[in-house]
Amino acid sequence: MTHPQAAPVVLLHPVALDARVADWLDVPDLQALSLPGTGAPAAGATRPPGSLVELADWVAGRLTQPVHLVGCSLGGMVAMHVALRHPGLVLSLLPAFTTARTDSHAVLARAEHTERVGAPALVSETLERWFTPEALTATPRPAPIAYAAERLRAADTVALAATWRAIADHDVQDDLGRVGVPTTFVAGRHDRSVSLESVRTAASRVPRSRLVETDDAHMGLLEQPGRFSSLVRTHVKWASNSHVIDV
Repeated sequence: MTHPQAAPVVLLHPVALDARVADWLDVPDLQALSLPGTGAPAAGATRPPGSLVELADWVAGRLTQPVHLVGCSLGGMVAMHVALRHPGLVLSLLPAFTTARTDSHAVLARAEHTERVGAPALVSETLERWFTPEALTATPRPAPIAYAAERLRAADTVALAATWRAIADHDVQDDLGRVGVPTTFVAGRHDRSVSLESVRTAASRVPRSRLVETDDAHMGLLEQPGRFSSLVRTHVKWASNSHVIDV
């Protein structure tokens, strides 16, 4: 069995972004995967995912040992599916700024809106939903936010809309009791995409869980990478010391 303190930390990114979200994080043994077909232009030629289960199985196929699995927004949803479908590959779980159950009607409406106007037309409203006004008006623009804007401008419309449709079917809330590993849920008090109540509900379903509430918007990992790095390091230490993990 992999010793938890020696295990890698694997990060799964939000929609339309890629593995470069890890560039501003300071976490030992951190690896990041670029989820295929989820809107980022580098993955645009890849078939869009039919479901988050499909993405979870893709992630599992790339893990060669048990890991501490961290996911933000879309990545957090996928991480929950990985933990449920491939428990032997997950030593601990950290879903951040994400939910265990989406509002299908609202997400399908977003998919249709994306198809109607095209991904580039959504950049401004998406940035406003993802970041605080203070971050968006900072001069010069912080590099992580500039990166997010660049990725959104270049996003593949078909892949992005298909990913929203996959997200619309996401519902693992009633299955979370089967997650047997130490889990930290991270919720942003200024998150306009995910309510605090939904994260609290998800955390209450996992037997060995912690809930950390931060003064973040939806993209806390990019707006406050130092704070997010600290959260991940603290989580890994807590999980590694937990008697739940067999060493």
